[in-house]
Amino acid sequence: MYKVIKYSALLLLSIFSVSSQAQVLQDTDLNCTEWLSYNTADNSTNQIFFNNVFGQYGVYVLDDLPTNKQCIALKNGTPVGWSYNWPEITTEADGRYAVKAFPEVIYGSKGEFGTNENKLSHPDTNFPMKATDLINNKFDVDVEFDYSEYFISDVARNVTIEAFFHEGGDDCTNVRGENRELEIMVWMERPSTEFTLTNFKLETSVELENNTWNVWSRNGDYVVFESVPTYSKNDTNTSNMGLSTSGSGTYNWNSFVQFVYDNKAALNVELNENWCMAGLELGTELWWGQGEFRLNSYDVYVSEGDSDNDGVIAAKDDCPATPQSTTVIYGTCDTGIPDQVLENGCSISDILAVCGSARDE
Repeated sequence: MYKVIKYSALLLLSIFSVSSQAQVLQDTDLNCTEWLSYNTADNSTNQIFFNNVFGQYGVYVLDDLPTNKQCIALKNGTPVGWSYNWPEITTEADGRYAVKAFPEVIYGSKGEFGTNENKLSHPDTNFPMKATDLINNKFDVDVEFDYSEYFISDVARNVTIEAFFHEGGDDCTNVRGENRELEIMVWMERPSTEFTLTNFKLETSVELENNTWNVWSRNGDYVVFESVPTYSKNDTNTSNMGLSTSGSGTYNWNSFVQFVYDNKAALNVELNENWCMAGLELGTELWWGQGEFRLNSYDVYVSEGDSDNDGVIAAKDDCPATPQSTTVIYGTCDTGIPDQVLENGCSISDILAVCGSARDE
């Protein structure tokens, strides 16, 4: 079963303003249990809200942390976002810009926690998915999101969508943390103007999905698309108290995967067509600060793709590799006659090619 979306325009908007309104998590309850997960499959979203606090251990004395350092926000028992309160570390540069946590919503599977039943993929998500199905456009994967955020103190964080690729076997059933091969992140917002991607290499800038992105890579297994400009223009050198930001948009995820695949040599990474993309996650990597994040909506749509762009989806295309020609090609001869794609996805050139093969036999 697929969720199918048709869209005519891509949109990414953010608002940065002094907020006189209530905080964004009004009328919610907070559950601050570490590693807490909420499986929302029973309401057909097939999403997992996950209170991920992976980065706290190497940089903090845990007993000194506030009890509400990170919490999942629930409205009538349904997760709608998260709050965070991570103290800034100013004495150690490495600790200051170490990611402390990644509260997130997962669509598909989270390979690092594959043995936990709440991190396994729901059948209706179509994940994990072979990389080749994205590269060859067998499936279109579109991500639609809308969020709002309220800053209670100076905050350093990003807002990102990410995907992990695994050596997961022929049927992608063996997606685990130990066979993770590549991470692709799309940062809609960055931590601050002073932040630098330590040990990353700025490879290029690219126009994708109606936006400009700086593309960074690191260690041969990590690619970041960083929005230019960053949308919240959040600067930790100036107090953010009372400020709010919001963003919404729709991305075709195939575009980012295709760019990495086409430029993997220049990016110094590997992306094997047979690797398995576990799922898609939206979250906030947190460096420090106190704030509230409300995920108004997050939807991932998987639809039949059109690998040869002839207007016939893969499931109905008997000729999924139709030559992109405007005229009929017969053998090596361009007849100059306008070509035509039939309802089954085959063009006149396809049919002549089959006839020519039959004749040669």
